[in-house]
Amino acid sequence: MTYAEACELLAKCARERLSGLIRGWSGSLSARVPGEDGAHTVAVKRSGGDPLTSDAYCLVDPDGGLLEPAGARQSLMTRVHCSIYRRLPRVGSAIVVRGPYADALCTTIGHIPTSLEMAWALDGEPAVLPIDHLRCSNIGEFASHMERLVPEALAAGATTVCVPWYGTWTVGRDVEEAATCGQAVEDFAKGAFLRVTLAKALAQEPPTLPAWFCDVLSATERPR
Repeated sequence: MTYAEACELLAKCARERLSGLIRGWSGSLSARVPGEDGAHTVAVKRSGGDPLTSDAYCLVDPDGGLLEPAGARQSLMTRVHCSIYRRLPRVGSAIVVRGPYADALCTTIGHIPTSLEMAWALDGEPAVLPIDHLRCSNIGEFASHMERLVPEALAAGATTVCVPWYGTWTVGRDVEEAATCGQAVEDFAKGAFLRVTLAKALAQEPPTLPAWFCDVLSATERPR
Protein backbone atom coordinates (compact mmCIF):
# COMPACT_ATOMS: atom_id res chain seq x y z
CA MET A 1 0.00 0.00 0.00
CA THR A 2 1.38 3.39 -1.01
CA TYR A 3 1.01 6.68 0.86
CA ALA A 4 -1.61 7.91 -1.64
CA GLU A 5 -3.57 4.66 -1.35
CA ALA A 6 -3.47 4.87 2.44
CA CYS A 7 -4.85 8.43 2.37
CA GLU A 8 -7.74 7.40 0.12
CA LEU A 9 -8.50 4.34 2.26
CA LEU A 10 -8.48 6.30 5.54
CA ALA A 11 -10.77 9.00 4.13
CA LYS A 12 -13.16 6.39 2.71
CA CYS A 13 -13.23 4.60 6.06
CA ALA A 14 -14.05 7.85 7.87
CA ARG A 15 -16.89 8.63 5.44
CA GLU A 16 -18.47 5.20 5.09
CA ARG A 17 -17.64 3.20 8.23
CA LEU A 18 -17.40 5.70 11.07
CA SER A 19 -20.40 7.93 10.45
CA GLY A 20 -21.38 9.63 13.71
CA LEU A 21 -18.15 8.62 15.48
CA ILE A 22 -15.95 11.14 13.69
CA ARG A 23 -17.59 14.55 13.70
CA GLY A 24 -16.19 17.59 11.93
CA TRP A 25 -12.44 17.58 12.46
CA SER A 26 -12.55 15.28 15.48
CA GLY A 27 -11.12 11.79 15.56
CA SER A 28 -7.73 10.63 14.39
CA LEU A 29 -6.85 7.91 11.87
CA SER A 30 -3.61 6.41 10.64
CA ALA A 31 -2.22 3.47 8.69
CA ARG A 32 1.16 1.80 8.49
CA VAL A 33 2.74 2.21 5.04
CA PRO A 34 5.15 -0.71 4.48
CA GLY A 35 8.61 0.03 3.12
CA GLU A 36 11.64 -2.01 2.13
CA ASP A 37 13.41 -4.46 4.45
CA GLY A 38 10.68 -4.27 7.09
CA ALA A 39 10.81 -0.48 7.41
CA HIS A 40 7.64 1.58 7.49
CA THR A 41 6.23 5.09 7.40
CA VAL A 42 2.86 6.29 8.74
CA ALA A 43 -0.01 8.03 6.98
CA VAL A 44 -1.78 10.00 9.73
CA LYS A 45 -4.35 12.76 10.03
CA ARG A 46 -2.69 16.16 10.25
CA SER A 47 -3.76 18.97 12.56
CA GLY A 48 -6.89 20.74 11.37
CA GLY A 49 -7.55 18.32 8.52
CA ASP A 50 -11.03 17.06 7.70
CA PRO A 51 -10.66 13.25 8.06
CA LEU A 52 -13.33 12.68 5.40
CA THR A 53 -10.97 13.94 2.68
CA SER A 54 -7.73 12.33 1.49
CA ASP A 55 -5.75 15.58 1.66
CA ALA A 56 -6.23 15.64 5.44
CA TYR A 57 -3.41 13.12 5.89
CA CYS A 58 0.35 13.49 5.91
CA LEU A 59 3.25 11.05 5.77
CA VAL A 60 5.64 10.79 8.70
CA ASP A 61 8.61 8.62 9.60
CA PRO A 62 8.40 6.06 12.48
CA ASP A 63 9.34 8.78 14.99
CA GLY A 64 6.78 11.28 13.71
CA GLY A 65 9.05 13.42 11.56
CA LEU A 66 7.19 15.01 8.66
CA LEU A 67 8.00 13.64 5.20
CA GLU A 68 5.20 15.10 3.07
CA PRO A 69 3.49 17.32 2.18
CA ALA A 70 5.94 20.08 3.04
CA GLY A 71 4.68 22.48 5.70
CA ALA A 72 1.82 20.27 6.94
CA ARG A 73 0.95 21.06 10.56
CA GLN A 74 1.37 18.02 12.78
CA SER A 75 -1.20 16.83 15.31
CA LEU A 76 0.10 16.00 18.79
CA MET A 77 -1.66 12.65 18.42
CA THR A 78 0.86 11.70 15.71
CA ARG A 79 3.25 10.82 18.55
CA VAL A 80 0.75 8.30 19.94
CA HIS A 81 0.11 6.71 16.55
CA CYS A 82 3.82 6.31 15.85
CA SER A 83 4.45 4.89 19.33
CA ILE A 84 1.80 2.21 18.69
CA TYR A 85 3.41 1.14 15.39
CA ARG A 86 6.91 1.05 16.86
CA ARG A 87 5.85 -1.10 19.79
CA LEU A 88 3.33 -3.37 18.03
CA PRO A 89 4.48 -4.68 14.62
CA ARG A 90 1.18 -6.57 14.20
CA VAL A 91 -0.83 -3.31 14.06
CA GLY A 92 -1.57 -1.98 10.58
CA SER A 93 -4.01 0.79 11.50
CA ALA A 94 -4.96 2.86 14.55
CA ILE A 95 -8.12 4.94 14.90
CA VAL A 96 -9.59 7.23 17.55
CA VAL A 97 -13.40 7.41 17.59
CA ARG A 98 -15.53 9.77 19.67
CA GLY A 99 -18.38 7.61 20.93
CA PRO A 100 -20.76 9.31 23.41
CA TYR A 101 -21.91 6.10 25.09
CA ALA A 102 -18.41 4.73 25.63
CA ASP A 103 -17.24 8.05 27.01
CA ALA A 104 -20.27 8.42 29.30
CA LEU A 105 -19.59 5.02 30.88
CA CYS A 106 -15.84 5.50 31.19
CA THR A 107 -16.10 8.90 32.83
CA THR A 108 -18.81 7.84 35.31
CA ILE A 109 -18.36 4.19 36.28
CA GLY A 110 -14.83 3.75 34.94
CA HIS A 111 -15.43 0.90 32.48
CA ILE A 112 -17.74 -0.54 29.83
CA PRO A 113 -19.52 -3.55 31.38
CA THR A 114 -18.84 -6.68 29.35
CA SER A 115 -21.55 -8.34 27.28
CA LEU A 116 -21.32 -11.75 25.64
CA GLU A 117 -20.89 -10.17 22.21
CA MET A 118 -18.29 -7.65 23.34
CA ALA A 119 -16.25 -10.26 25.20
CA TRP A 120 -16.15 -12.37 22.04
CA ALA A 121 -15.48 -9.60 19.52
CA LEU A 122 -12.94 -7.64 21.57
CA ASP A 123 -11.44 -10.38 23.73
CA GLY A 124 -12.92 -8.82 26.87
CA GLU A 125 -13.55 -5.32 28.14
CA PRO A 126 -11.76 -2.35 26.59
CA ALA A 127 -8.94 -0.99 28.73
CA VAL A 128 -9.75 2.37 30.34
CA LEU A 129 -6.99 4.81 31.24
CA PRO A 130 -7.28 6.05 34.85
CA ILE A 131 -8.67 9.57 34.97
CA ASP A 132 -5.96 10.60 37.47
CA HIS A 133 -3.33 10.05 34.78
CA LEU A 134 -5.13 12.54 32.54
CA ARG A 135 -5.29 15.51 34.92
CA CYS A 136 -2.66 17.35 32.92
CA SER A 137 -1.77 21.02 32.89
CA ASN A 138 -1.60 21.31 29.09
CA ILE A 139 -2.26 19.42 25.86
CA GLY A 140 1.41 18.52 25.41
CA GLU A 141 1.50 16.78 28.77
CA PHE A 142 -1.75 14.99 27.91
CA ALA A 143 -0.28 13.74 24.61
CA SER A 144 2.85 12.54 26.43
CA HIS A 145 0.71 10.51 28.84
CA MET A 146 -1.17 8.88 25.97
CA GLU A 147 2.05 8.24 24.05
CA ARG A 148 3.15 6.02 26.92
CA LEU A 149 -0.11 4.61 28.32
CA VAL A 150 -2.03 3.69 25.15
CA PRO A 151 0.69 1.44 23.64
CA GLU A 152 1.28 -0.09 27.08
CA ALA A 153 -2.38 -1.11 27.37
CA LEU A 154 -2.41 -2.50 23.82
CA ALA A 155 0.81 -4.42 24.40
CA ALA A 156 -0.76 -5.94 27.52
CA GLY A 157 -3.46 -7.51 25.34
CA ALA A 158 -6.23 -4.92 24.95
CA THR A 159 -7.61 -4.35 21.46
CA THR A 160 -9.23 -1.06 22.45
CA VAL A 161 -8.25 1.67 24.92
CA CYS A 162 -10.76 4.22 26.19
CA VAL A 163 -9.44 7.61 27.26
CA PRO A 164 -12.03 9.43 29.44
CA TRP A 165 -13.17 12.78 28.03
CA TYR A 166 -11.23 12.15 24.83
CA GLY A 167 -12.14 9.05 22.83
CA THR A 168 -11.45 5.39 22.18
CA TRP A 169 -8.30 4.08 20.48
CA THR A 170 -8.86 0.98 18.37
CA VAL A 171 -6.31 -0.96 16.35
CA GLY A 172 -6.35 -3.68 13.73
CA ARG A 173 -4.22 -5.51 11.23
CA ASP A 174 -5.63 -3.14 8.60
CA VAL A 175 -7.90 -0.10 8.34
CA GLU A 176 -11.02 -2.23 7.90
CA GLU A 177 -10.39 -4.21 11.09
CA ALA A 178 -9.60 -1.10 13.14
CA ALA A 179 -12.80 0.56 11.90
CA THR A 180 -14.88 -2.53 12.68
CA CYS A 181 -13.48 -2.53 16.19
CA GLY A 182 -14.28 1.17 16.61
CA GLN A 183 -17.86 0.66 15.55
CA ALA A 184 -18.23 -2.38 17.79
CA VAL A 185 -17.04 -0.58 20.93
CA GLU A 186 -19.69 2.11 20.63
CA ASP A 187 -22.44 -0.39 19.74
CA PHE A 188 -21.62 -2.48 22.80
CA ALA A 189 -21.28 0.61 24.98
CA LYS A 190 -24.77 1.72 23.97
CA GLY A 191 -26.22 -1.61 25.11
CA ALA A 192 -24.22 -1.47 28.35
CA PHE A 193 -25.37 2.10 29.00
CA LEU A 194 -29.00 1.04 28.63
CA ARG A 195 -28.51 -1.96 30.94
CA VAL A 196 -26.86 0.16 33.63
CA THR A 197 -29.48 2.91 33.33
CA LEU A 198 -32.43 0.51 33.48
CA ALA A 199 -30.93 -1.43 36.38
CA LYS A 200 -30.51 1.79 38.35
CA ALA A 201 -34.07 2.89 37.55
CA LEU A 202 -35.37 -0.49 38.77
CA ALA A 203 -33.04 -0.50 41.81
CA GLN A 204 -31.31 -3.65 40.55
CA GLU A 205 -27.70 -4.69 40.08
CA PRO A 206 -26.60 -4.55 36.42
CA PRO A 207 -26.35 -8.07 34.90
CA THR A 208 -22.87 -9.58 34.60
CA LEU A 209 -21.34 -12.40 32.58
CA PRO A 210 -21.85 -15.88 34.06
CA ALA A 211 -18.66 -17.54 35.29
CA TRP A 212 -19.04 -20.49 32.91
CA PHE A 213 -18.98 -18.19 29.89
CA CYS A 214 -15.81 -16.48 31.10
CA ASP A 215 -14.21 -19.93 31.32
CA VAL A 216 -15.28 -20.74 27.76
CA LEU A 217 -13.86 -17.47 26.48
CA SER A 218 -10.49 -18.01 28.13
CA ALA A 219 -10.21 -21.47 26.53
CA THR A 220 -11.42 -20.54 23.04
CA GLU A 221 -9.34 -19.15 20.20
CA ARG A 222 -11.16 -16.18 18.71
CA PRO A 223 -10.63 -14.56 15.28
CA ARG A 224 -8.79 -11.51 16.70
